[in-house]
Amino acid sequence: MIQNGNAMTVITDGVQEMSECPKCGGTDIAMILWGFPPDSEFLKEEVKKKKIVLGGCIVSKNDPELECNDCGWRY
Repeated sequence: MIQNGNAMTVITDGVQEMSECPKCGGTDIAMILWGFPPDSEFLKEEVKKKKIVLGGCIVSKNDPELECNDCGWRY
């Protein structure tokens, strides 16, 4: 769980734990945040550091959870 002050902004329970991209073997992996993101400085910094990428506002049951920053593959 990532928190910004007292407000919980991102829940990571159930997100796949992977340290290597299954497609290219890259190790620079980011979590994909789906839905309308909150306006927080913490989230902006995590996006800037490529630890979180914004997936979009339309959420479905089969959305990928992680993105490789090396090759761009989402899984």
